[in-house]
Order: sequence, then structure tokens, then C-alpha cells
Amino acid sequence: MFSVASFLLENTWGNSLVPAAKFLEDIDKVVEEHGGISIVFQALEQLYTRYKILDSSLSRQKRSFQEKIPDLTNALQVVRWLQSSGDGEQKEPMETTFELADNVYSTAWVKNPQVVYLWLGANVMVEYSFEEAESLLKENLDGARDKIQQLEKDLAFLREQMTTTEVNISRVYTAQLKKQTSNVA
Repeated sequence: MFSVASFLLENTWGNSLVPAAKFLEDIDKVVEEHGGISIVFQALEQLYTRYKILDSSLSRQKRSFQEKIPDLTNALQVVRWLQSSGDGEQKEPMETTFELADNVYSTAWVKNPQVVYLWLGANVMVEYSFEEAESLLKENLDGARDKIQQLEKDLAFLREQMTTTEVNISRVYTAQLKKQTSNVA
């Protein structure tokens, strides 16, 4: 995934998807060992670009999971409501409106519900008992929340690495300016 100059990255990534950037202590030594200022500068720019792409990807994933939480919460509430309304004696049929597609709704009469149908995705719907549906929805909701927390940690770590890389770029640029200034004098 990250095929940038290895001298810019720490050996361990830890628990994150994000590789850790090294803080370049001795810029002159790094420049000398790795073929010049322009090569080091290009490698740092490449690393920074990869971090920006990863930031965009992780942010998009986080938004996607955040968008799923209200739907999962609503589905879980409906399953619990159906379960409680179906307990005990036979009740009068209840009228409900449900979404067929975006902005397309239909009305149905529900009498003594025993099962619920859940969309799994890819145009697949599966019948579940109330207990199974509640368990699946809880599991998916907990999984989405856990994934959001992990993505937030990864994004925070990523932003630290981007800052380290920005500082390294600045320091290499400053070293280049000093070298140009000393060559002029």
C-alpha cells in the first residue's frame, strides 16, 4: 500500500493502518545518504500525497458508517416495536406505510406479525424471527460504532503523521535554501 522511500517511515506501524513517519533529525545526513535534496524532497512530497489520499479514504469510510447508524437504529426500534405489538393476544390489523424505493411509498395492513424481513444488500432480503433480527441489527450497530471509533483513532494518528511530514518538508526546504545561500556567498 505504501511504496515510498523506507527511510521516511518507522519500522513498526502499531495497531493502525497508517504507517508512522520518521522525524528527520539530521537533514544534512539524510540528504547525503539518500542522493540529494531533490530526491529527499520528492520522497517527502510523495509520502505527504499518500497521507492525503489515505485521509480522504478514511474520512469517506467514517462518513459511510455514520450514515448507516440512523438506519440501523430505526430498524432496531421497528423490530422491537413489532415484537412488543405481536406479543400476547390477537390484535386488530395495523396500517403502516413503508418505502418501496426512494420517494415511493406503499400502505400495508399488518396483523399479528411473526417475522420480519431485512435487506442484506445486493437486492437480497432475508426473513428473520424477531429475536434473530434484533440480534443481527444490534451486532451491526455495535460493529458500525466500533468501526467509527477505530477510524477516528486512525485519522488522529494519520494527522499526526501528516504534521510530522509537513515539518520534515519544511526542514528540507530550509536546508535547500541555506545551501543555495551559502553557494551564492
